[in-house]
Amino acid sequence: MKTGKPELLGEMNKLLILDYLRKNGPKSRADIKRELGFSFPTVSTNVRDLIDARMILETGISDNGIGRKAVLLEFNSNLGYVLGVDIGRASIRMMLCDLSGEILYTTTSKQETKQTKQGVLEQIDAEFESVLRGAGIQRKSLLCISIGIPGIVDEKEGKHRLAPFMIPFEEMRLDLYMREKYGIQTICSNSVDFGAIGEKWKGAGRDYKNIVYINYGIGIGCALILNGELFSGTNGAAGEVGFMLPGVDLRRETFEEEGVLEKRIGGREIQQRMKQQPGLPYADIKELLSHADTEHFSGAGLVEDIKQQVGLLLVNLVSVINPEIIIMGGGIGRQLAIQFPDYFNRFLAAHVPYVPLLVPSALDEKANLLGAVAFALRNLHRDYRSLKNNPAAHD
Repeated sequence: MKTGKPELLGEMNKLLILDYLRKNGPKSRADIKRELGFSFPTVSTNVRDLIDARMILETGISDNGIGRKAVLLEFNSNLGYVLGVDIGRASIRMMLCDLSGEILYTTTSKQETKQTKQGVLEQIDAEFESVLRGAGIQRKSLLCISIGIPGIVDEKEGKHRLAPFMIPFEEMRLDLYMREKYGIQTICSNSVDFGAIGEKWKGAGRDYKNIVYINYGIGIGCALILNGELFSGTNGAAGEVGFMLPGVDLRRETFEEEGVLEKRIGGREIQQRMKQQPGLPYADIKELLSHADTEHFSGAGLVEDIKQQVGLLLVNLVSVINPEIIIMGGGIGRQLAIQFPDYFNRFLAAHVPYVPLLVPSALDEKANLLGAVAFALRNLHRDYRSLKNNPAAHD
């Protein structure tokens, strides 16, 4: 028998009912009683309160064929909205969703992300207003903004760190800026972590609990989902594989924000190496990798170096994590997984006892945005009062 303060139990019961309907609705009061083990008076009282707060809706009548028809209840996914934001060097992208995760509107900046504090803030503000106009949503209906950045939020130092390709982040706390300017709950976290969450939610990782997600583009990032939960480490820096040391001859005397491995095979470095090879007939890294198995391929040495370094990275990760699946995202990572799966499987099989499934990202560029949305929704659904107190719910 549950014991505790009645008001606390009431809050917990409402949260359980909301979560059940969000995941399984529409359902009847009898379904709620049966599945959650509540008494009819408990179900009746809490459902009435949630209907009065417009947090659940009566949506129809069950068609059970015999007996009395039951009123069906459904979580009100239009009670408010969340905004996922992905800030990369190439663009700023935003995705507006309802509280069930249904995508209502997306936008991508037409220009590359500015490399000054004032410039990037102006871009973010412009895209923010654009997505609200495009979706026809009032600002007061927005319950949470979830922003993915190429770095971490260091709470002790009060700033963003480990974003060597995004200079403006060294001078700001983006979550505090949005919270103070717009008065909306704002979360800011690592974009690669969000990519892993997105793939776990709606992508290649849906059926797995132990996942390594690698985002390999301009930089090299990694996120770990262990036993179904994101593992961030002590300072939020778990998975920063760009700092891995591929050989003792490459060790440093002092720390730099761009790690040794990232410095060697990051996208920016590969682009420079391509420029240094005269006559290389490829416009970008993706084209280089896509031609690697042709008969008269130029750039074989460069591609072989990339494959070997990534192979070493995978062996080291697998030997420590023992994941079920490795998901390769980012422009370079996804192309490697598509182009050379047999190479990496052989590389792993020669060095580790258990070889995980290796696949390209299923969501591609949407992974970070969907992960940001999922992170926001999880935070909101943990505390139904944040939904109840939304002024738009009572208009």
